[in-house]
Amino acid sequence: LPSGTVLDGELVVLRDGRADLSAILRRHHLASARKIQQASRHLPVTYVLFDCLYHQGRALLDQPLAARRAVLAELHSDMGDIPVVFSDGLIGCGRTFFEKVVQQGHEGVMGKHLESRYLPGRRESAWCKIKPWQVTACVIIGYTRSRDGFSSLLVAETEGKTLRYVGQLTRGFTNEM
Repeated sequence: LPSGTVLDGELVVLRDGRADLSAILRRHHLASARKIQQASRHLPVTYVLFDCLYHQGRALLDQPLAARRAVLAELHSDMGDIPVVFSDGLIGCGRTFFEKVVQQGHEGVMGKHLESRYLPGRRESAWCKIKPWQVTACVIIGYTRSRDGFSSLLVAETEGKTLRYVGQLTRGFTNEM
């Protein structure tokens, strides 16, 4: 990359064309050089490019997404055979694309307005993470405390006469509720 270039992206381990979160976490926690080398052969990491924030020292943060992605596409075309992929965008047919993505086992998509600016550390309404709804009947089995009362509910689903922990619910209610 040219000096002074900063990209936004995500390191992933791809399995069957999908990001495998548990595999990247296993890679992240390795400490020995031998295990890291072995993992690089069996669980190779790919960098998925999303955005270009600086190009040759020039800030692109205030440029529209479409302009930043055009710079990114040009940079990507010059990268050769390194394990980097360009997260291509799609205009139109969003619902059909989303359904296909979910059907293939991906966690969802990011919708971004083409005129949006890059706001470090913030996600404005111009960017929207779209995930499929999953409905599971659960029971409350506990909560985590905070200074104000609680910060999350712990929930489980029933499997016959046993409970299987599902996770934490952290949004959508107040302490009064």
